[in-house]
Amino acid sequence: MIHAGWVLVYADGRVIWYPDAGAGLGEGMSRYAIVQRRLTTDGLRLVRTGAIRVQDFNQADQVPTHVWAEAGYRLYVPAEYAVCGWEQGEQSGGWVDATSVLGDLPPAVRALLRGTHRTFSGFSFLDLTPPELRESTTCFALTTEAAEDLVRLSYQPTLRYRRDGDWLTFVDPEKALVTGMQILPVMPHGQFVLWGG
Repeated sequence: MIHAGWVLVYADGRVIWYPDAGAGLGEGMSRYAIVQRRLTTDGLRLVRTGAIRVQDFNQADQVPTHVWAEAGYRLYVPAEYAVCGWEQGEQSGGWVDATSVLGDLPPAVRALLRGTHRTFSGFSFLDLTPPELRESTTCFALTTEAAEDLVRLSYQPTLRYRRDGDWLTFVDPEKALVTGMQILPVMPHGQFVLWGG
């Protein structure tokens, strides 16, 4: 289903939901935001037994209110972001080792990113996502604070990355180079989500 978004349910009761283009949004929720809410112990048990299906979370009114330990959803703020190199081809693109583009970035950006590289893999809910995009790749791992600093250093600072990720552009005027990278929120299980559906 297009624009159904995605849902992750964790063993500690956390439900992280990306409603995509607004499918199933409850009152006061905004489009394109990753949100979270915690289930009660009983709510988690109902998910484990199949009485509540994971896809039920894609419609805010499909899950009974008594299974929630919290009154409503709140914005998901990850502990870290992955900043990944991307190379766009004529038809499609793919990941590149982020450390290979470090030298193409402006000095202040290089200083911020140096020594922060780590291996990540993407997770996709769509079978159409090319397998090479789900393979491990080296990205820069940044805390939320460092991610905000990086966005401020980008060519066109944006706050959209705080919701579902975004494309950042960096210009090094000395080398006349323009470099694009993806900034993606990392989920609690250590992966970023590539696309919804």
